[in-house]
Amino acid sequence: MLQKPIVIKPYNGSLSNGLSTDITDQYQIQNAYQKAASHSPSKVLIQEQVNGIEYRIVVYYGEVVCVYLKEPAFVIGDGKRTIKQLLRHWNEEVDRIDSLFLKKCEMQASNWSLLEKNNLFETTIPTDGDKVYLKNEVSLSSGTRYQYVEEEEIPAATKRLFIDLADKFQSPIVGYDVICDDIKKDLTENPYWLLEMNSNPFFVVLKHQKGWEKRNLPKLFLQKLFANTL
Repeated sequence: MLQKPIVIKPYNGSLSNGLSTDITDQYQIQNAYQKAASHSPSKVLIQEQVNGIEYRIVVYYGEVVCVYLKEPAFVIGDGKRTIKQLLRHWNEEVDRIDSLFLKKCEMQASNWSLLEKNNLFETTIPTDGDKVYLKNEVSLSSGTRYQYVEEEEIPAATKRLFIDLADKFQSPIVGYDVICDDIKKDLTENPYWLLEMNSNPFFVVLKHQKGWEKRNLPKLFLQKLFANTL
């Protein structure tokens, strides 16, 4: 038994395919390795699992153009419906929106077991307003929710930190996955963990979120692209 849970994922991959979290024993390691290796046969990555709030920070041609929070799948109680009924309602909403980048939350036996450790079950009726997390991991394929963060709320020192990092790697576009307590705090003075860098970061997951129309990211990307290629 491991003292701390670990994460195993493909060396090369996207959309969290082949990702396994909350690994604590040899049996889980073997299964997770095979899962990751099916997407990246040459090598896999093993990381200590870090708990906290995960954000994606997108830098495009020397500017932080998009920041969003990635929250594990959850339901919010109404004091009337069970967790299973609330989950069914959310999945129906996802079907209605019909977005390539908004996925249903499909529950596996291991997910229900995780809830049971907190004395929560399919038939539990959460109190009105209570947020019940259904999973630990955040990934596009696991029902993760996304929330836009206004760039104006991000400290200048934090923006400069990731802009300079992109310059060092000579990356015109990069998405950083970061875990910290609060992205609105100066990360040069507060602890954070850089999980990975993505050369093809998805920002259209925010299409159905408040702030999308105001920021008009597609237009911004095109303007900066042509400004830097002409």
